[in-house]
Amino acid sequence: MKFENLTSEILTEAIDIYLLSAYDKDELRKEHAVEFKAGLNFNALLAELEEETDKNNPQANKSYILRLGSEDYPHMKLSIHEAYYQGEFIFTVDCHDNFRFDYSAPDYSEWQKLKNHNRQRKLKIEKEWYDAGLPTLRSLKETVLSRTDCIRDFGGHELLIVEDDPDAAAIVSLILSSAGYLCHHERTVAGVAEYIANSDCKCGMAIVDVVLCDGNGVDVIKAIRAEPIVQDIPIIVTSAMSELHVKYDGFEAENYLRKPFNAKVLIDKVEKILRVEYDGHKVFLTDRT
Repeated sequence: MKFENLTSEILTEAIDIYLLSAYDKDELRKEHAVEFKAGLNFNALLAELEEETDKNNPQANKSYILRLGSEDYPHMKLSIHEAYYQGEFIFTVDCHDNFRFDYSAPDYSEWQKLKNHNRQRKLKIEKEWYDAGLPTLRSLKETVLSRTDCIRDFGGHELLIVEDDPDAAAIVSLILSSAGYLCHHERTVAGVAEYIANSDCKCGMAIVDVVLCDGNGVDVIKAIRAEPIVQDIPIIVTSAMSELHVKYDGFEAENYLRKPFNAKVLIDKVEKILRVEYDGHKVFLTDRT
């Protein structure tokens, strides 16, 4: 949905659905309820929200939040942000759980349990939004996929996309496929390990999300660097965390994209890295002349 089509009625519906799934007690739902005047215009509505757009990045996607919390986690937020395409906004639940939590911390296992619990709430809320016809990543995926017919192979090599959100993976794959790249998607660390161990693997580059359902992006990178057939390929790390905090086990991302990013930034990043990595040789680049 276009940003300018956001209304107070749509936002109120999204808030009501959020609160119903985020809180088990009715009194807590009432305590965190937010009301907007009917008929507010677009600019007046945005003025009521807290903006989280990265002001230091002129290409950053717009992002606005409401700090609504949840039954077990007061930092959870309702987020409204541009997703991949300029001017297209979606509702998402920001679990605020992407900051670094050291593996060696005594409460690490409890933190993981809380993250998993938050993730289930997030999935439930976003499904309720989708079912209600509100703009979500899933609905954006279906809209974009329905109008594209330009997917084609790209030089016989594949871009490996490692992302456990199937809707996000589908859109990233679509963007890159439409630009001429052949894409392969894996959701888990185990799936990546099996894919790259195959002697027929054609992976020429990887785009790896930090947070995965069976591990994290560092586990994927270690697996890639240990497999001779792909150990030298360039890797882009994606995360909602700031670039300065994408560090695990001594690893620091050389190539990084902060979520949410737009389609042009993603394509430009991929092509720039490939041109640098392969010294201008069109190993993975189409001849567009």
